[in-house]
Amino acid sequence: MSTELLLPYALDSSGALIHAAVAAKAVYSCPACFSPVIFRLCTAKRSHFAHRAETGCTNESVLHATAKRLIVQAVERWRTGTADAPIIFFSCPSHGHIKSHPLKLVESAKLEVSITTPLNFQYRLDCGLFIGDTLTSAVEVRVTHAVDILKFARLHIPTIEVEGSTILDNPLEWHVLAHNTEVMCHKCWCDAFINIRLERYLKLELGIDNCMEGSGNGFASATRLVDQMDATANRLYREAKQAKTLANMEYERRNQLQKHINKLLRDVGYDEIY
Repeated sequence: MSTELLLPYALDSSGALIHAAVAAKAVYSCPACFSPVIFRLCTAKRSHFAHRAETGCTNESVLHATAKRLIVQAVERWRTGTADAPIIFFSCPSHGHIKSHPLKLVESAKLEVSITTPLNFQYRLDCGLFIGDTLTSAVEVRVTHAVDILKFARLHIPTIEVEGSTILDNPLEWHVLAHNTEVMCHKCWCDAFINIRLERYLKLELGIDNCMEGSGNGFASATRLVDQMDATANRLYREAKQAKTLANMEYERRNQLQKHINKLLRDVGYDEIY
């Protein structure tokens, strides 16, 4: 059984990550343990780098280290104008819609950044994103274990978690698995807009208050309210129709009684007084 690890990326002499598909014969090292690796140019299968597992590296540790470096390298190349900006892909938690936008307001990225939260919790971030010397956001890489939910809750800067394997496939596409920021797709925005406008209209024009409370979907709220009002109108119409029928029956009984009274008066010789 082979004890070698096969790597898609390795570090060149300048410290840059090089993919095996574009590598040439040179000296390379492992992104995780920095030990020398061997470049193998293959025709029957994919070219790769390899080193023996006795170094202590695992597939998970190499994947994690490589993905982190690719993220930092993607930011550096974008800021120097040699590559496009990374694209962040969010999935809306309410509707599942995918929202994407290019990375903005970032000047540099660094590996393994230490941070102390306002509540004095200390963490080490996989990748820190900076404006000047100020840490403004962070990227965590998931390989086998997700980021602790308490860590997300305690961090006071926007932080996203991305899948390590997808970063290796395309370092410019950051597919978010988890985050501590608010994400709104276009439908979310429409719902919020409709909720506000409907609540104002219902309160000011129709005198209906608090009907939208707790609703997260403006379209559904509006439809539900229309259905409720339609049901109420139908009920009132049925009640009115039933009341009209009862009134007509009462008038008929009244007329019958009047006729009977008139007959009695005629029978005894009294003039009709009704």
